[in-house]
Amino acid sequence: MKLTNVFPEIDKNPDQMLDNINSLQITSKEIVKITNEKVEELLKLKLKFLFQSCDDLEWFRWRQYRNYWNDGSACHFGIRKITFRLKNQEQLFLNHKFEDHGYKNSYFDFDECDYPEGFKKDEKYANFLMLYDNLESFMHKYDDYLENIYGDNVEIKVYHDGIMQIEDYGDHS
Repeated sequence: MKLTNVFPEIDKNPDQMLDNINSLQITSKEIVKITNEKVEELLKLKLKFLFQSCDDLEWFRWRQYRNYWNDGSACHFGIRKITFRLKNQEQLFLNHKFEDHGYKNSYFDFDECDYPEGFKKDEKYANFLMLYDNLESFMHKYDDYLENIYGDNVEIKVYHDGIMQIEDYGDHS
């Protein structure tokens, strides 16, 4: 039988122990802050590569929020409704019916069934789609950090010139 002492050393000064705990809290807050900064830096770099891969890309958008049950209980936070718009996409893909959700401009929904015919096979967009898949995976993997960085119930839209627009988003339908 192996016995271990589960009590802290009695001869330690309790104030010293509290100081050690407080310094750990500061350190953990610093770690979270640094990690958030690194995740945001990497996200922006991935977005930059995405825009550089496709001159036609006008904007890229996602929503991040926590759903709520009808009783008001919170659900899991997540990245949702990732969409993008290409400049003159209606002229680029004449045979595709783009969704119009009451916005000034229609946009692509990232659902493979909804891509315009030939979009995935077009060499012009091959690198864009590879970078998009990588970015989407990154965003889902680090969604907790994105919540720390940008908040809950927001829609984030990034434009080709690097401008990022963050707006409150409450319509979770």
